[in-house]
Amino acid sequence: MTRLYTKTRHQTKRVGRNHYVQGQPYKVYFMDVEFKDKNSKSIEINHGKYKKVSKGDTLGFVINKGLLGIRFFDMNEVSYPQKSTSQKKRESLRQKRHRAYQEHINKVLRRNERN
Repeated sequence: MTRLYTKTRHQTKRVGRNHYVQGQPYKVYFMDVEFKDKNSKSIEINHGKYKKVSKGDTLGFVINKGLLGIRFFDMNEVSYPQKSTSQKKRESLRQKRHRAYQEHINKVLRRNERN
């Protein structure tokens, strides 16, 4: 994937008979994908997929040939990279104190073993 971007569009709002004005803005999410044969395509994606990918990611596409020989792919069959969401949990104050106590005890025991 070469580019990840958003565009702001506006809804249409009907204010009278045969009269429309610009309504509320909303975001549309896109990604530019470059294939192995150096062809590129801009694809509209939903917000969940937009959050899942980042620039430079490698996506898995299943490319099929259509009736007239035109290539196409199904966006539902795209494999996205797995992001690790596991973060190290923060130690509670009790755990910090216990770890510090254990380190102190081990230090004292090692010092006593030397003597």
